[in-house]
Amino acid sequence: MNLSASDMWAAPLSQTGRARLVGRERELALLRQLHEMPAQAKLVEIVADPGIGKTRLLTELRAQAQALGSTVFAGRAAEFEQEVPFGVFAGALVDGLVGLDAGQREHLGDDAVALLSEAFTARFGRDVGAPRSDLVGMDRYRLCRAVRALLEVLGRGAGVTVVLDDVHWADAGSVELLEYLLRQPPRAPFLLAVAYRPRQVEPRLAAALARAAESAALRLDLPPLSLPDVAELLGTGVSRARTQELFEVSGGNPFYLDALARLASSGQLPAGGLLPEADGAVRMALAAEFGALPADAALVAQAAAVVGDPFDPELIAEVAEVDVEATVRILDELSRRDLIRPEDRARRFHYRHPLVRSAAYSSAPAGWRLGAHARAAAGLARRGASALTRAHHVERAAHVGDEQAIAVLVEAADAAFATAPSLAVHWLRTAISLLPHEPSADDRRLGLMLLRARGLIVTGRFAECRQVLHDVMALVPGGSSTQRRTAVSMWGAVERMTGRYEEAHALLVAELATIPEQDAPFAAALRTEMAAGELHCSRFAEAHQAVAEIVAAGELPPLMHAFAQTILSSAATYLGYFDEAHRALGEAQQCLDGLSDGVLAQRLSLTLEVAWCEMGLERYDDALRHIRRGMALATRTGQGHMHADLLLALAVVYMQLG
Repeated sequence: MNLSASDMWAAPLSQTGRARLVGRERELALLRQLHEMPAQAKLVEIVADPGIGKTRLLTELRAQAQALGSTVFAGRAAEFEQEVPFGVFAGALVDGLVGLDAGQREHLGDDAVALLSEAFTARFGRDVGAPRSDLVGMDRYRLCRAVRALLEVLGRGAGVTVVLDDVHWADAGSVELLEYLLRQPPRAPFLLAVAYRPRQVEPRLAAALARAAESAALRLDLPPLSLPDVAELLGTGVSRARTQELFEVSGGNPFYLDALARLASSGQLPAGGLLPEADGAVRMALAAEFGALPADAALVAQAAAVVGDPFDPELIAEVAEVDVEATVRILDELSRRDLIRPEDRARRFHYRHPLVRSAAYSSAPAGWRLGAHARAAAGLARRGASALTRAHHVERAAHVGDEQAIAVLVEAADAAFATAPSLAVHWLRTAISLLPHEPSADDRRLGLMLLRARGLIVTGRFAECRQVLHDVMALVPGGSSTQRRTAVSMWGAVERMTGRYEEAHALLVAELATIPEQDAPFAAALRTEMAAGELHCSRFAEAHQAVAEIVAAGELPPLMHAFAQTILSSAATYLGYFDEAHRALGEAQQCLDGLSDGVLAQRLSLTLEVAWCEMGLERYDDALRHIRRGMALATRTGQGHMHADLLLALAVVYMQLG
């Protein structure tokens, strides 16, 4: 039996010169019909287990879209890069960004172009030359809108097609961006095609796809190939008995058939009798492919697996510790053996299949991989790559007490906080685990734990946040240190946000008992938080009495004083004390308007608290002014988690104003 890899994937060339798929005639016909649908936005899901042919069918879809004149972008998530923010979209959109003409960039605006460049092109060491805007406030909502605008610009005319493979490995930022595009597709002819493994896809993404499928969508659940399909792939040179055996062992999986063919070509396939089970046969085939490589070629292949798709010779040479000329020659040999394949872009390659890359990565000694990831991180740093790009290599190579690694992870977390907070939480957890276990590191550990708790609040992981704050409280001494104040305030807020008002009250009461008499301002702040809890529980008289006493004592700093006045105004409004409500609101407004943005950013919720009081007293123009200030400041300071509440308040104001 003499089979080549291409034999396993396609039948002889058609008249168009492109290899014809076997066993997918129905799916190809459905894709052609979908292209003819008049719907503005369409979704294609290609769903199957590994090796069934999702990628091959996506390739056909891309070819169909290009033939119709659509602008096509393709990206792929990777198993070992699930901590790279927006990784699946970076590969898809980088060329579109770099290729923007002057008119397109002007239409998008400098801020949007800079935002997109920061998110997508930094990974590849490329920039679109946009003026750098203030990206401190770069948040995921602005980024989602910028991507949508980009696709609208690029889709003028025949439309735009975005093809995303292996989205079951998509990072959290990519999942959120996918959700947004499914809810708010570009206002241009738009086709989104995603391929994934059904048993590995994240539930959140699966739910979003299910909602989108209610409209113009096509879901293709690819079955294994039939026995006649396998016979057609193998050709007339393979006996009927051997064809039957290969079909049974592979289960009709094209990748497994390909692996078995490669095993046969190396002379390691048994001459008769039962073959190993499919997974075992594939592992044997992949091991045979890498086992047949010379030592230097295996080293380069492993380095490529560490770096990830796509990769270039220069970085591979650095990771493998081989000179560039030798690396290029070895890459040619790996390409000849069809382990890797060249990209459309110059000097870039990728593995022929994620399973092949996984086998190459696993074939490398675990100790060597530590050093390889460290060299990859160092090489990317010398190229000017951001901490976001280096973080997933750094965390795989770092050791306890590695100050440089801790710094990179904290920098990456800070950069990702506004756009991919779940990744920021992940990197902070890793950074905390790398801190040395000695008293001198306790302050840093507590600081990072509080940052992580904030990220957990932003991502809605309240139970996990509560546990982190519990650990913080166990580490900090009693009294009124800044860290303890922050932890108590955050914990109380978490309890209230989850409707656990009695628990929040008990926590604050217990904390009050530990505060020294000389720290009256902190005690007053805690009593104010308790009064807020009374208000939320509709105990208006209790809230009014408590906060009136606090305000009269005059022991609160400006931010908390303004907050206390909003509680007093709201309670008075509910009790019908309207003169007092207006007086308290006036105090809160005067305080809020006198705060600098830097101070207000420390408690941005104050803009909302004042605005709701203003709405309760029908002062809608004032509420509109304060909500708009809050939205602008939330964007500028990266507090994107505030946008939903601010937008809700804004909607109520607009409704009342007609």
